[in-house]
Amino acid sequence: MTRGEYALFMLMEWHINRYLIANTFKREDGYEKATEHLILCDLYLRYYYCANECEIMELNEELNTIHSDSQALTSYLNTVIEFPLNVLSGGIDYDSYAKKFFIKFIEICFNSLENLKQEK
Repeated sequence: MTRGEYALFMLMEWHINRYLIANTFKREDGYEKATEHLILCDLYLRYYYCANECEIMELNEELNTIHSDSQALTSYLNTVIEFPLNVLSGGIDYDSYAKKFFIKFIEICFNSLENLKQEK
């Protein structure tokens, strides 16, 4: 993990953990999942483009692309990062799953944006 990726992980870690908790058995929360997913996509775009508050508003196509593509991870946590969906939250090591989630999430987002650039 590069220094930039580590800094990004530090920014995203809380949101990743909240996202994972919202997917936990008997704690499912669709609103929180959707909110945290959008925040994670927004943070990645800011990192990738070094975008400020005004610039980020012009990246709607990119936001929609990474949001859609990253659902390959967020909709299949149990198969992609082996997140236990049927275990109560007390028995889950969120730290290890947060790192797995982060690595896969930034890989998907990076590839999505690179493919989008090639299409333009």
